[in-house]
Amino acid sequence: MIQILEEAAFGSIGTIFTIATIVIPLMIFIEIFKRSSFWGKFCNSVSKIIKYLGFSKNSAIPLAAGIIFGLIYGAGTMFDEVKKGLISPKEIVLINIFLVLSHAMIEDTAIFVAIGANFEIIFFGRLIITILFVLLFGKILDIFRLFT
Repeated sequence: MIQILEEAAFGSIGTIFTIATIVIPLMIFIEIFKRSSFWGKFCNSVSKIIKYLGFSKNSAIPLAAGIIFGLIYGAGTMFDEVKKGLISPKEIVLINIFLVLSHAMIEDTAIFVAIGANFEIIFFGRLIITILFVLLFGKILDIFRLFT
């Protein structure tokens, strides 16, 4: 019994250390990247595209963060924008739909390609399905005058 507890404790500590060695540098990189001039230019480019999906320029940061870095970062940046009053309730719903379907596009696609999946099908399939769902739900919200 003691051997099982020791193995669980040391295994857990090892797992925590492994996760920390990956997550902490990634978080530092993300914070530096978000403060770089490239990030602002990237978000401006994204905002030109997302306006066709019903998003304002203020939605570019949470969408870009979520697509590149994952759901938690997208949600975290969206929370900041919502607190500032820069994102409408409708956009909050649509950002959530978008990020649920297409978060961490680079990381997830790379993992699936590494195990043999087709890049084009995974990446563009997810993106097309996401765009269709966002457009559909945007229309539904407009038709039923939800969040307007």
